[in-house]
Amino acid sequence: MVIEFANKRVERICNDANYARQRLPLNVCNSLQILMVRLASYETFDCFYKFAVLKKYRAHELKGEKKGIISLSLDYSYRMEVKIKVEKIGNQDIITILEVSNHYGD
Repeated sequence: MVIEFANKRVERICNDANYARQRLPLNVCNSLQILMVRLASYETFDCFYKFAVLKKYRAHELKGEKKGIISLSLDYSYRMEVKIKVEKIGNQDIITILEVSNHYGD
């Protein structure tokens, strides 16, 4: 997949493990780093619905004002929100990572 970011803060938290460790719990930081490798490894996003090893991220479309945004769970509280662009580069989907956040605000 081709990965884009909504802003510099999201890009830094996804690509800089030291920065992420300062802002996220260690287990979430580790899950995020693994997810980033997996996102870069696959050409299309639909594999997150097909492959058993990726189903743990519980990919699903959000509702309401966030309709069209896909949520990927990092753990019980934290999630990554992504937007999938319809255009493709070659055979690869283009995704934009919008946010990595504590969904429940705990």
